[in-house]
Amino acid sequence: MKEKWVLAGLLAAAVGIMTGCSGGEGQNNKDSNEAETTKGRYVEEECSLPDEIGRIMDLAGTGGQNVRMVADTGVYDSADGGRSWQACSEISEEKARKITGGISCAAVSSTGDIAAAYMDGQNANVEILTGDRESGPVEVGQAVITSVMFSGEKDVAAVDVEENIMMVDMAADTSVNIIPADDGQRTGIACIGEQILVQSVNSAQLYDKKGSSLQTDEVLISLVKENKQQPGISGARNSLIASQPDGKGLFYCSRKGLYSYRLGGTTAEQLIDGSMTSIGSPKLYFTGMAAKEDGSVLVSYMDGNGKPLLKNYVYSESADTVQGKELTVYSLYDDPVLRQAEQRT
Repeated sequence: MKEKWVLAGLLAAAVGIMTGCSGGEGQNNKDSNEAETTKGRYVEEECSLPDEIGRIMDLAGTGGQNVRMVADTGVYDSADGGRSWQACSEISEEKARKITGGISCAAVSSTGDIAAAYMDGQNANVEILTGDRESGPVEVGQAVITSVMFSGEKDVAAVDVEENIMMVDMAADTSVNIIPADDGQRTGIACIGEQILVQSVNSAQLYDKKGSSLQTDEVLISLVKENKQQPGISGARNSLIASQPDGKGLFYCSRKGLYSYRLGGTTAEQLIDGSMTSIGSPKLYFTGMAAKEDGSVLVSYMDGNGKPLLKNYVYSESADTVQGKELTVYSLYDDPVLRQAEQRT
C-alpha cells in the first residue's frame, strides 16, 4: 500500500513539473510574440479636393501644414496639410485667367511661387504668376512646354515636347537650351537645388545648370536606376521628387514605394512599400508630391479616367510595423478604398 502512495506521489510530482514547464514555455512564447509586434509605419489617408478640379498640375509644402496646389481650375491653399482647400487670394485675376485659359504645365516652389508655361500664338512662354519672384512672360521657343520646375533662387527649368531641357533666367528674360534632346527615352526630369536629374529607361544622370555632366551622388543615381521606369502618359509622371523641408534631403516616389534620402548620405531609406498602398497601383498615375514639416507627404494622382486623387502618407506610432494578419481580397477592380483598408490591417 505504501508503495502505491509513493508511486502516486511521484506521478503527481512529474505532472506538476511538466505542467510548470509547459506553462513557462507558453508564457515565454507570449512574451516573444509581444516583443516581435513592433509599432510604427507610414499609413495612407484619403484627402478631399474641390469638386471643380479636373487635373492637379503640382503642389508643394510651404511651411508647417501649409500646402499650395495649382490645378487646371486655379490655385488653392490648404492650412491643414491638404485635408481642406480654399481658393488662393494672392493671385491677380489676370494671372488666374492665364491658368484657367489653358496652361500646359505648372510648378509650385517651397515659398509658394508658381511657374507656368503656355502658348501665345506660335511662341511658348514661361511666366512666374505669384510670389516675390512674379515676372512677365519669357519666350522659350515654339515647341509646347510639357514640364517646368524651379531651379535655385531665380531660374526655371523647362522641358519641351521634343525633350529639350532649357534653363530660363526669369530676371534676365533669357532662355538657354542646356541639354538637347536625345533618343534615350527620357522618363523624368527633376531639379535638386542647383542640379538637374535626368532619368531615362536605362540610366540616370546629374547635370549642372549649364548642362555639364556631374557624378556627385552615386546613391541617388543608384536609387533611380533600381526604380527603372518606362515612358509615362501625357499629364502624368513616372516618379516624383520633392525636397525635404530643411533642404538637406529629398523624398523619391516610384511604383516600388516612397524613399527618404539625405543628400550626400550612404543609403536611401524605404519608408513605404508601394505594393501595400496606392503608390504601387498600376491604375493610378503620379501628378505631384508635397513634403510637410511634420514628415508627412502628400501625393497627387489621376486615375485612368483622368479623375484627380490626393493621398496623405503620415507616420503612425500605433500601426504595426509589419501587418500581423494576412488578408486576401478579391475584386474585379483595383479599388483604392480596398487597397487603403488592406494596408491598415
